[in-house]
Amino acid sequence: MIGFLRNSNLGEQLTIAAVALFIVLAVAGTTILTVAAMNSVGDSEPVGNETDAQISTDIAWLEATTNGGSTTTEITAYNETGTIIWQTEVTNSNLSSGLTGASVVGTSEYVYVASNKEIYTLNASTGNLTNRTDNYVTQLALDPSDNLLTSVSHESQSLSKDTIYSIDKNATITVDNASYDGTGNISTTTDKTISVSSYESDTINTLNGNENDILAATDEYVVVSVYTNRTDDPYDMHIVDRSTGDSVYEIQYTHPSYVQRAVVKPNGTIVLNAQIKPESSAQGDINETFVEFDTDTGTVVTEVTKNSQNLTHDFFRNGWIANLTFTSLGEFDVTINKATVYEYNHSYQISIYDQSGAKIYQNDSAEFGHNYIDAYGGTYDIKVDGLGLREQRVNDTTIYHARTNTEKFSMEYVGTGYLNITSVKDKNSTELENLSVQINDSAGESVYSASNTTAPVETELTAGESYTVTISKPGYFTESKSISISENNTTQISFRLSEKTDSTNTTNDSDGGSTIIGGGGSSDGLSSNMNIILYGIGGGSSFLFLLLLALYSARKARQGF
Repeated sequence: MIGFLRNSNLGEQLTIAAVALFIVLAVAGTTILTVAAMNSVGDSEPVGNETDAQISTDIAWLEATTNGGSTTTEITAYNETGTIIWQTEVTNSNLSSGLTGASVVGTSEYVYVASNKEIYTLNASTGNLTNRTDNYVTQLALDPSDNLLTSVSHESQSLSKDTIYSIDKNATITVDNASYDGTGNISTTTDKTISVSSYESDTINTLNGNENDILAATDEYVVVSVYTNRTDDPYDMHIVDRSTGDSVYEIQYTHPSYVQRAVVKPNGTIVLNAQIKPESSAQGDINETFVEFDTDTGTVVTEVTKNSQNLTHDFFRNGWIANLTFTSLGEFDVTINKATVYEYNHSYQISIYDQSGAKIYQNDSAEFGHNYIDAYGGTYDIKVDGLGLREQRVNDTTIYHARTNTEKFSMEYVGTGYLNITSVKDKNSTELENLSVQINDSAGESVYSASNTTAPVETELTAGESYTVTISKPGYFTESKSISISENNTTQISFRLSEKTDSTNTTNDSDGGSTIIGGGGSSDGLSSNMNIILYGIGGGSSFLFLLLLALYSARKARQGF
């Protein structure tokens, strides 16, 4: 390299030196950004561990809800316990007003929704919309190969998919045997019809057209809702035996405006759930019935009727999708309120810790009110504090998928005081420079840090707390002191450091204890990492400048000869 420079002319040498200087500055600038990124806690990514948030589960219940007049449909996927796996909204912006009702079916790969004159295709793991097509259908089903069908509803399709049921306005049930070609086409042949008189004693109301519906089905049984001529709560639900046409179980006085649903579990058990009134003329609280019917034995195995507020039961399963893997992702709503009235001109600080106690998120600019933080599923601890505030903490709070966990913090102002490090000397009573100062609270967390500074150092701290003040300097033993801060007072301390080359041991030679006086002050100092980088830039730049100057002088000397 030196030989190359020696054989180059002055212009080439100057160019090389300039390029080298540019490279040094560019690398140093990149280093600054890298160190800054490494030192930050929390960013735009969700809080927590994405790998730990990977969950394998089954979708047990798919629900699509469209309110009358709305062009937006909300689709929700639940697991067996009723926990939301994901929730998605889709909107047909081409409609001025929406249509009531939506149909939803799912496979291990996709969830299909028919609503507001469109069919939406969602990713089964995430709920994200992958496709939408214009298609004015109100019913969906799947063939045995998971091809989408729009000519029948999945409610009218038996669990095995070998039977299709339909019901007309007279409540006559038609039973069809179904066959599929594997490409999304279905063909049926009628096996039998079941007259309403064989399962319903009341007269059917046909004035409003067909108000009857198929709710769920197996090859042996079908669940129907029929509209009678009764004035109050005119709907009845029946489990009808396909072979005999008889009603093997009935729930009277129901209404689709209340809860009225039926599903078939993967084992063939039929589940009914309906809100009812005990008598047609009854007024007052609506009761709720939950029934499980074993299709193998043809018997009711569970039957509970209570006030709807007190009834608990297994969650429904109407869209079984097995072995689904998804990433559990929710959010915190950290709501900061004031427990007492106080003027506060500082930012709040939110810290989040994982179960190992490691801090994984910190926001030093949190606001009064709502602070929303995305987080992977898991259990966390949250701490909220600020200068002059009493720390508030919530432990073991859990994030569930697609849910917002609201944690409220009522902050109390306790005041501030000041710490003044009056002097830092060596054993000869000489004031030392280029000091690093670190102040930690009683939990060991940093509340103040400064480097390359000189006493006196003064900073404002929360009153009523204990702190550890640590002074360090290269070539000297590090010293620490414990201090307390009281409101509107200044605590003064001084240090005496021992050189590592001295024969003295590592005992604390700090000057006496702390002194409390009235007063106030400010803080200063840069981070030690940043100063190291800046010194490196300065040193490298100075070296290249001197090299350039030496080359120029040598060149001029040669020209002189």
